[in-house]
Amino acid sequence: RKWVNSGIGQIFRPVFNDLCSHLTWPDDVPVVPELVVQEDGVNYHLLVPSFFNLIVRLKLQGRAFNLVLRTMGSDLDPVGRAIDAFCNEKHPLFAEPMKFVTTT
Repeated sequence: RKWVNSGIGQIFRPVFNDLCSHLTWPDDVPVVPELVVQEDGVNYHLLVPSFFNLIVRLKLQGRAFNLVLRTMGSDLDPVGRAIDAFCNEKHPLFAEPMKFVTTT
């Protein structure tokens, strides 16, 4: 976040703000701690909904697949908890049962 506040990064601030607005957790949806990251009092999707849509669509198409998660830091545990919450039907934006998804 800091790089868009000063110097050459300032020119990208409008784009950054627009992208952040699309990642904001909806106000009318209950917050599930495993699925959000909070910054400056604002809740953001930890993983974008399109990621979960991809999983649902692949399973509904009967396609076999594996997820390989790679991070550049220490965020693998929160990502794993978010996927686990999704698979355990705790994601309020995905009403379809996720019992057919297994996690290991």
